Parts: sequence; structure tokens; C-alpha cells
Amino acid sequence: MPRTDAGRSRAPRPRARATRAVDAAGPAGLTAADARAREQAALARTDLADDELPEVPPGVAAGEVPLDTVTAAADRLAVALGELGQAPSASPWRLAGLTDPDRLDTRRTAQVVKRLLSAGAAIEDPHVRALAARAYTATHLDLMADWLASGATTTLVPTGDARELVGPTWHAHAEHVRELVEEYRQTHVPALGPFVPDVLAADLDAALAAAHEADARLLTRRRRRREALATVAAYVRPGAQVELGALTAAVEGLVAARDALPALVRSVGELPGVSVPDDWNALDDDAVAALDRALHAWEVAAALEPAGEPDGAVELDAATLAVAVAAAEDRSPAGPSTGPSTGPSTSPSAAAGALRALADAWRMLVDLLQVGAVDAAFWQASRTLAETLAHDGPLWHADVSKAGGLVRLTRWVRVRAAVAALDELGLTQVGDLVRAGRLDAETVRDAVELAVMRAVLAEREAAGASSGGDAQADASGTAEPEVDDEPGTAAEPLPGDLVIRSALASRYVPASDAPVLDLFVLDNVGISSNLAKVRAQIDEILTAEAPVTADRLARLVARRFGLERLRETRRATILQTVPKGRLHRSPNGDLVVWHVAQDPATWTGYRVPTDGTRRDLADVPYEELRNALVDTARRAYGLPDARLVALTAAAFGVRRPSAAAAQRLTEVITAALREGVLTRREESLLAT
Repeated sequence: MPRTDAGRSRAPRPRARATRAVDAAGPAGLTAADARAREQAALARTDLADDELPEVPPGVAAGEVPLDTVTAAADRLAVALGELGQAPSASPWRLAGLTDPDRLDTRRTAQVVKRLLSAGAAIEDPHVRALAARAYTATHLDLMADWLASGATTTLVPTGDARELVGPTWHAHAEHVRELVEEYRQTHVPALGPFVPDVLAADLDAALAAAHEADARLLTRRRRRREALATVAAYVRPGAQVELGALTAAVEGLVAARDALPALVRSVGELPGVSVPDDWNALDDDAVAALDRALHAWEVAAALEPAGEPDGAVELDAATLAVAVAAAEDRSPAGPSTGPSTGPSTSPSAAAGALRALADAWRMLVDLLQVGAVDAAFWQASRTLAETLAHDGPLWHADVSKAGGLVRLTRWVRVRAAVAALDELGLTQVGDLVRAGRLDAETVRDAVELAVMRAVLAEREAAGASSGGDAQADASGTAEPEVDDEPGTAAEPLPGDLVIRSALASRYVPASDAPVLDLFVLDNVGISSNLAKVRAQIDEILTAEAPVTADRLARLVARRFGLERLRETRRATILQTVPKGRLHRSPNGDLVVWHVAQDPATWTGYRVPTDGTRRDLADVPYEELRNALVDTARRAYGLPDARLVALTAAAFGVRRPSAAAAQRLTEVITAALREGVLTRREESLLAT
């Protein structure tokens, strides 16, 4: 039957096709077609690989950051790199962290540079220069200066000797010796009264017998006491008076001090590396000071640990041995040999002063140029401080000497300023790629353009998917209801820019735990040669993986000796072999072991695993977790606690943190808040 007009009017009208979200302009002001066209235009200009493109924060595609602002920042960096005229990795000023050219004090910088170079040139002695060449940081120079200064009043101890002798057992013995000496002095120094310490060498038994005999007299007591005093009168301090009535008690105190001294001398003499004469007198301030200097000489030699490459210990030992031998030749009664001069041209104390002057000058430059740990590592590139200064020092001097001064430094600061502007926009990986040489003046604009357009495309595609694409509806025109995924069925997608590694992060490379030595060595660590072998394994682990938690270090060391299960007593034994000063207690209570070249107070980095792997958060030191939390919060411009925990865990390859892992990160957040590196604003955590 033909349809009537009335019937036709009652039939449902076809719905107007909804405009697809993907075809509409997004929050960034571009449609998917616009973004695709700009992407294709950039691809036509460059052949950048995907891993040469920086990650883009969600705020760019969400319209929170204007695209023109991002483009202008990329243009500024391209211009700055062009003016630099060389790869950032080749710039002699790449250590500088300044980001404001207007705050560059060229006059002050020139003065500090000249002072630093002069301090380096002032170290003329070849042996001391060879020693200073092993330093990686100002702190290392300070340790060398401490070691040299010990040679001003006692014999220098080469680091090789100290490494063989000084360990946990030695330190405990030395501390015990100090306690015995102090206990002896507290007990017996008051007995000296008006006498000099050498009175212990007098015939105190005769003096005491005479004093007792005088006490027994009635009529001649005073005269007899004077006669008794005459036996020790030569040991009375000039100007001091001896009370005759208290003579017997005074001599009894001296006899007690004399009789207790041999046992103390034996205890001191049993300490390896330290010898005292049989007539050593603990009542003599000078003798005790000499013992303290001898102990200190061993301790500072042991504290002067090698840094850098694995064979650094060999070179450091050779350098300290050469200085010690030369100093001993100069101290010899016969004087230096008549052959070719091998002795030091400066005294140990003067050499120590020269190294401290170099360390102080270096710190001044670091403060002035705002050199951070990452910047210093980028500049040194595994070279010692002396090697790096020798290479870049002349270039600094040339830049200082030019008319107008510090042109190269000014250009570098402009590069840093441009990188900092992109960091503030959330594109923190741009600086990493520039630093690594992956992007330059010719490619950085296109890299940012490509990355941003792909982020916009991803946002448009996600918007289209969430709106149903073609706005499919059922016959009645009602869209099918959305159903939430079952909780826990899939991991939440994580924004790449919050997980990708920034300039503060580096790749985590675990130390090997393959067995290399027999368990006998670990069982007999009290033997100096075995102790040296255990410490060599610790040094290898720290060079590869420091900072490392004490528990993980103990497990790695145990496995290198064939042990899979680690008892508490064995763990304690291993940790006792860790060189002095390496163990630090973190703000959250973690016990962490650091490399000598690392400073826990200034370390801002963290290490992330390679793709597809993960790090057990229980084994990640507090400082790394804290730094990752702060870095993530900073790049996200603040996050709620749960979100910050999830993103930080993901950075370490943990997509679904366990309750224990989440609790550990929560405790780190609490400690970081106490430290002041995180702050809470309403419901979000922000980096300070």
C-alpha cells in the first residue's frame, strides 16, 4: 500500500550525521587534518628517526600551552645553537648551568677562571701533580690535601700500604687504643702535679721509701721529707712548689702511673703500622700528639680512595708512593741524594695548601656558573678534573682574554636559557637530545614540530574514539551506553613524558653477581690480603651501581663468593669491610653505600631500567626514589599522591606496584616532604 503523506510524516527522519570529534579543532586549535598536514611538511624537510623526537607533555595537546609558544621556544634554541657554532658536547663551557645571560658576571667570571688556572699552574712538583691528576672532584682534592698535610709532622703512608692494612678491624683497634690512652691520662695526669712527665724515669721506689721513712719520724720529719724530695727534685717544673706534707701521696700517684704504663705501651705497640719506643710516656703531651699524628696518617691514607676507572687504585697507589718516597728522602738526615733530583720541590704542608687552593678555586667557579651534578658529569665525561681542565682551561683563558670577554660562555648560556624555556613548557627531553648530539640547530625545530603534531594527532584520535567515531546509534537514535572496564583488568596508560627519562635520569646497569672468588676468602676476611680482595669486589660493584642499598650490596658481594643465601652475621661481616665514609643513613632510614666520587647531599639523579625490565623498588635507594618522585612531580606540574606513586613506579618498570612497593614510595614521599623537596598544595604534590 502506498505511503500517505501522513504516514511519511510519521516515519522517523534520518538523523543528521554528527560532526566527528576527530574532524573538529581540538583544544590546541588544530584539527587532525591540520596536524597531519604540518606533520607531513616537517617530514618533507627532515628524516629524523622516532627516537630523535622529544616526548611532549599532555598540556600541549590539551591547549594548556599555546603552540606558538612552543614553536617560538624551539626557534630560540635553534638560533642559540647556530650562534654557538659547535656541538654542545664540544663546548668548553658545557659545565655552566646558568640560564640567564643578563646575570652573567663576565668580570667576576674572568677573575675566578684566572684564579683557577693559576692554582693549577702553581702545583709545580711533578709528584704532587701526578697525585692531583687522579682527582675527580674538589672533595677528592681535599682528601689528597689532608693526606699531604699529615706528612708535615709524621711519615706519609702510601695508599697501597693503607689499603693492605687499614680495615674495620684496624679502625676498631685504633679506636680502642685512643680510649686506653685517654683513660690512662684521665686517671694519672692529675698525679703529675708539680712534676714533669719525665719523672716516671726517676727512682720513684727510693723516693717513696724515703717519704714513708720520713712520715715515721717525729722530730726530724721535715728534714727527712726534704731529703726524700731531693731524689726527684730534678723533675719539678720550673717555678713549681712541692708541698712536703703531701709528698708521700704525690710519689704514690707517680708510682701508680709508672706501673700502669707498660701495659698501655704494649697495647699501643700491638696496633699494626704504629710503633712506639719502650720509654714512650702517655703523660707527655708531645708523645701522645705524635701517636695521634701517626694514627691520623694511616686514616687519611685509607680515606684517600681511588675514583673513576677500575685501575684507578694502581695509579693512585703509585702516585702516593712516589710522593712518600720523595718526602722521606728530604727528611733523611743525609739529605737528598746527590744524583738527579727526585725529591719534592715543595714541603708536604705547602703541597697540601696548593691542592686546597685548587679545590677552593674550583668550588668558586662551580658556584659562580651554577654547575650542577649533571652538568659536571656532562663536562668531564669520565675524565679526571685535571684532564678536563688541561683540555678546556686554555680555551677558557682564550675566551677570557678576547676583547669583550667570554663570548663563547655567553653563547653557551643562551643555549641553556633556550633549553630551560623548553623545560618550563614540559619538553624536558629536548635538552637531553641536544646534549647527546641527536639534535642540532638544523633539526631541533623540525623535531619539536613533528613531536607536537603527533601529540595533537593522538589527542584528536583519542577524542574521536571516546565520542564513538561515527556517532553510531541504534535504531531509535540512542547511543549505546558506555561500560566501565572491570577494575584491575588492564594497566592504566601512562603519559610518555612522565615516564620518559629526563636529564636527571640515566640507564640502570646492574652490577654482575657471577661468582668470581672462593668462599675461603670471605670466611677469612681478617687476613689483610683477603680483606683487600673483598674490598676490590665492593669497589667494582660501587663503580658499576653506586649508590646501592647496603642489603643489595651485601647480596651482590655474597653471590660473587658463591653464596645464594645470606645470613645476618655474614651480612654484617660484609658491611664491616665497606671503606670508611661510604655508608650513609638516608632521611627515611635506608642504609646506602656511595661511591667516593658521589656526594649524597648534591646527587639529583636516578637510574631507570631498559625497556621491558624492572627494578625492585625495595632495592632502589631512597635518594633515587626521591629524585624520581620530585622529577615526575615537576614535569607534571603537580600530581595527587596515588598518581605520583603510579607514575614513579612505572619509571622503574613497575606497572602494577604491590602494596609493599606502594607503601615504600609513600614513605619516601613523607620523608621528601620533611626534607622540603616536595610540597603539598591542596590535593597535589609539587616539586619545590
